[in-house]
Amino acid sequence: MRTGRTTAERQDAGSARGLPKKGVVLAGSVGTAGLSLANYRPKLAFELAGRPLFEYQLAALESAGIDQVAVVSASHQQLLSELVDEVSSRAGDGIRARFHAEEEPRGTAGVLADLRDFLGQEPFVVVASHLFLRGDELAELLAAHEQRPAAATVALQQAESNGSLLEQVRVDTEGRIEQILTYHYSGARSQSTSGVFLIEDYVGDKPKPLQSVGIYVFEPQVLEYIPRRGYLDIKEQLLPRLRDGGLRVHGTRLRQPARKLDRFRSYFDLNRQLVREHVEAECGDSRGVVMGEGVEISPSAKIEGPVILGPGCTIGEGARVSGPANLGAGCRVEAGATVRDSILSARTRVESGGSIEESFLDTGCTACRSRPLLRNIVVDSGRLSGRLTLITTERDPGFEYTFCGGLSQKVRLGQEWAFHATKRLLDVAVSSILLLILAPLCALIALAIKRDSPGPVCYSQRRCGKHGRRFAMHKFRSMVANAEEVHHELLGRKDIDGPMFKMHRDPRVTRVGRFLRRTSLDEVPQLLNVLKGEMSLVGPRPLIMEEMEFAPAWRDLRLRVKPGITGLWQVNGRDSIAFHDWIANDIRYVKEQSLWLDFKILLQTFKVLKVEKPVAAGLATEGRAEAVLR
Repeated sequence: MRTGRTTAERQDAGSARGLPKKGVVLAGSVGTAGLSLANYRPKLAFELAGRPLFEYQLAALESAGIDQVAVVSASHQQLLSELVDEVSSRAGDGIRARFHAEEEPRGTAGVLADLRDFLGQEPFVVVASHLFLRGDELAELLAAHEQRPAAATVALQQAESNGSLLEQVRVDTEGRIEQILTYHYSGARSQSTSGVFLIEDYVGDKPKPLQSVGIYVFEPQVLEYIPRRGYLDIKEQLLPRLRDGGLRVHGTRLRQPARKLDRFRSYFDLNRQLVREHVEAECGDSRGVVMGEGVEISPSAKIEGPVILGPGCTIGEGARVSGPANLGAGCRVEAGATVRDSILSARTRVESGGSIEESFLDTGCTACRSRPLLRNIVVDSGRLSGRLTLITTERDPGFEYTFCGGLSQKVRLGQEWAFHATKRLLDVAVSSILLLILAPLCALIALAIKRDSPGPVCYSQRRCGKHGRRFAMHKFRSMVANAEEVHHELLGRKDIDGPMFKMHRDPRVTRVGRFLRRTSLDEVPQLLNVLKGEMSLVGPRPLIMEEMEFAPAWRDLRLRVKPGITGLWQVNGRDSIAFHDWIANDIRYVKEQSLWLDFKILLQTFKVLKVEKPVAAGLATEGRAEAVLR
């Protein structure tokens, strides 16, 4: 939605503006491969030196002059609402925070449309939930925005030296952002074919490329470019809309790199730093111990700081706690147990003889004596998901183990290989049997396609598989031979709000193709992809990389598993569901995948595939494609 103001009026808007007083914290992001714990608990609730991340964020926003904050999310709503109320009550009268529950995921920009009444006609700041903010640099960014006639200011920093560049922000000599390029890490394997720049290409005198941080300052007129319904992201969609509409989008580089909770390693490193700072501030010695009320420590126990012990902690005989470490209220380290360089939430317990090293245990978990050593793990207690989940952090991306019987709240290592081996065995067996059974039908389909329209019988397209690996996905051809050539002419007529192209009455679809699509028989050749191990029977649908660029977090999460012929999206609405529902279904499958879930999806798939007429009758009665595309 756009107004009729001229470009000059838009560019001059904000020349008499003041500093933002309102802020929005985007708390609905999903977990990435490097921080999959965020799929089970909101990042704002992550503990750092005994305090939730949101408490640090709110303090930084207040020091930068923000006095009202809205936290928005479509997930973990009860926990986030309680967290926001609790932290806001402790913050005092200087700043007020409230939680806004999204009815459906709207994207990082789409959620702003629901906050129009709260934001009003004043400039405002938007921050991502994975950032550890510094008030002085945030204030500097707000001041830079005030001095420039820009509708949006984006915080930038030099790319981190982590081997490859997955985002590049291009700015002109005046600091205006020209383009933001976002890649998946699989594209960095071949610079010549993907166009991805490697960090190694910027060593020496060449400055490293710029990346966005996750902090934005907006003028109120940007809300006019956000639809009241549908999905919209800031970087990938809103900023290009602003530029196309004649508004200026500037980038401001931060003096120091932003601290992000985007990987397990960064989470633990930041906690170590904050524990040292807190202990030194309280004790005057970075090797000290900070204790809450009611802490009980056995005389034979040994504690090596920096360590933070919450109220009511108990350290048993011969136990050892080595920092940097923080233990929440009511934690118990029993006789002879060891805790080193770890984060233990409230009421966690390490049984006698157990050992926890460089790990995180969520509220109420127990490290049992049957596992004498747990190193480099993160455990979610199941308070939100209903199941105990263990995530290893020794490698990136992380690997998740989900357990039944979470009532015992004890850590047990699962056998992930058994799940994948069984799933692969079933894929091979079922696809082989189906190919043999459907062979005569495939011959009839091939003959019908040849007689109906000129062109090949099958159609292949490069799609993204697990970890972004490309493969050729096969389908029976259901469109006219020149479908790709006229694709751009139909982009404005698609029927879904996401980046994918879907038309319920696509004029490129042939007479036979309409029947094949209605019965999903066009997907049968993908059984060959399953046999080759490129796909699975059940999983998120394989897409091309460009169709996933508008939601990178969703893209990265869904590419952690093999794509499938059918999935939750197909059985929960198929082409009729909105893009945000597509995202929700993919996230749910990745988080909850199991053999039982695959079985239920396959069973529901056969139920939704209703063939109303025999093949011959269907081919005879389907309408023809529009003559202009024949």
